[in-house]
Amino acid sequence: MTAFIDLIKNRTISFIELESILNLLDDPVILVDQNDEIALVNSALVEATAFPSHEIIQTPFRSLLLEERADNGGIRHKLLRKNRRALDVQIHKSILDDKQRWKIYILIPSLQAHTHYDESIQELLSSYAKIITIQDESYTIFCEKGLEILADTFQFDLLGIYFDENGISQLSTLKKQKKLEMPLKIASVELENLSHFSIWHQGNRAINILQRTARGQGINSLLIQHLYDEEGKDGFIVAGWKDLIKDSAFLAIAEQFMGIFEYGTSLYHVQKTASRIKQEADGAQEIMHDLFENTHEGVIMVGEDKQILDINQNMESLLGYSKWETMGLHLDEYLVAEPSISDLFKNTFSSQEEQSEEKVTLHRRDGIEEPAIIRVVPIKNRVEKEQYLIFIRYTRVQDEMTRTIKDLEHQAALGKSVASFAHEVRNPVNNMTVNLQAIQATAELNEEQQQMVAGMLNDCERLTHLMDSILSYAKPLEKKLKPMNLDLLIRMVVEKWEAKFQRNNVELVYQCENNIPMVLGDMRSLEQVFTNLISNALEAMKSQNGGTLAIKIENWEDSSLRVNISDTGPGIPEEIMQRLFSPFVSFSLQGTGLGLAITQEIVNAHDGEISVESFPGGTVFHVIFPQIQGDSQ
Repeated sequence: MTAFIDLIKNRTISFIELESILNLLDDPVILVDQNDEIALVNSALVEATAFPSHEIIQTPFRSLLLEERADNGGIRHKLLRKNRRALDVQIHKSILDDKQRWKIYILIPSLQAHTHYDESIQELLSSYAKIITIQDESYTIFCEKGLEILADTFQFDLLGIYFDENGISQLSTLKKQKKLEMPLKIASVELENLSHFSIWHQGNRAINILQRTARGQGINSLLIQHLYDEEGKDGFIVAGWKDLIKDSAFLAIAEQFMGIFEYGTSLYHVQKTASRIKQEADGAQEIMHDLFENTHEGVIMVGEDKQILDINQNMESLLGYSKWETMGLHLDEYLVAEPSISDLFKNTFSSQEEQSEEKVTLHRRDGIEEPAIIRVVPIKNRVEKEQYLIFIRYTRVQDEMTRTIKDLEHQAALGKSVASFAHEVRNPVNNMTVNLQAIQATAELNEEQQQMVAGMLNDCERLTHLMDSILSYAKPLEKKLKPMNLDLLIRMVVEKWEAKFQRNNVELVYQCENNIPMVLGDMRSLEQVFTNLISNALEAMKSQNGGTLAIKIENWEDSSLRVNISDTGPGIPEEIMQRLFSPFVSFSLQGTGLGLAITQEIVNAHDGEISVESFPGGTVFHVIFPQIQGDSQ
């Protein structure tokens, strides 16, 4: 039976389909495999022998037959029957395939043998086999062959096929037809009372256009059989003789042939539908494979025993194991977590009910622990055994972002508190400054007392500067953008610092390209940006008693302007460089640590960029602003 099962697996023909075909025959039929064992019998054989089919299947074919020597010296075959006399039969053998593995035996009782019956049946069955095995057998070829068999077997004088086209039954263009003068098109209402199979004889009432036409063409016996077209729509075959056929056995055989022909057309449509469904299923499977491989999550497929069936590429990179290393592993051997995945999703694996996501810590191949979220989804599959998809998403980046957001929220809350504190402190500090200045001006103080008052005034000034910086940083930036010339703005800022440059022995080198375009900016805000950067440069060069401050304005890529402010100071330490633009980070003892944070905030508000390069012997700040485009200038 192995070869027959393989035949079914290859989607050629099934027991049910072949049995349905054989059951259309009135004579006993036996399908025998390559071992000469009975593989299938039809209902006529069961009725003739009284043996149940399950008692016959897989028994030797010859066990049902007796052989006797006839008077003429030939062999006479008898079919064994249960509790009855053996039946004389003629055996007609047909080979179904080229390798002669499958044979059909038709056992015709000696008094009912008909010429060419078994050969015609075999030819029809072979044609069906080609349809089911999806060989080069188109619907047209199948119909042409069926018509040829019918014509040769029954010598019809009229033979044609009609197919439905938008409610109109239209005569086909098949070459093997004998159409006589049949109508090319028939309205469906003319045939709405047509039965599945009908026989009409001359002398009976002609109730439809086909019977009336047949009567006019001299057709005395007319057969009409329902069938299906290539798309599964209704159609029918019309056949007839000019002779008046009254042989009921002969007409019964013709009816059987018609029924087999109809079954073939139905089978062709079923096979075509199955082929289309398979293509759609293959397409869906390809889409599922693409989703499986291209999802951003790691995905594992496991069976009901929690053995790994497949993993996607993301899963390979997440844990560091290749697909071939994981095949067949138990889930808990691959996903090492505490608690185990099997315990965590116990309800899902036991009842196939999807649970909510669970947070776990997984161990990678390299020993690194990774926080992750896991979801187990049962696959609803009626054919396969239970399967599950496990989706894994690492959360390290998400956790870090959550912490960053919380830090920012904390800093924002702290900033509001500090700004409120600074506002409250500034007034007392101003009062202390005024009082100390009054004491300094009116009181008679010795030298030590004068130094004490001067020190307190200096501290008050530093506190005032710190409070102003805090308030400036905490205050929302209000932009009043207008077209402006950076060259004129920076020259104005530099003029205010010329006296300090001279006192601190700093040489200024200023360069600006010709015809630089305008930028959109808030004058007060940008003045604060360049004041902070110049102040920082001057402060950096104090420790070495002067240096060179260079300012250059130039056109930059992507329609931008770049301002470079460099000094020849000692440079910024590496540990400070990483946090240079963070609040309260300063490389000067006198600084508040807010100047560069405020500077970056203002530059970003102008859709600009600020960056820094530092090395022993100097520091360069680069500030980039977009140019005004088009008519804005």
